[in-house]
Amino acid sequence: MEDKTIVCKDCGKEFIFTVG
Repeated sequence: MEDKTIVCKDCGKEFIFTVG
């Protein structure tokens, strides 16, 4: 499994989700 972090450029929030 791998944790990925996506930053919402519009709202400036970070979202962390797990893949795998």
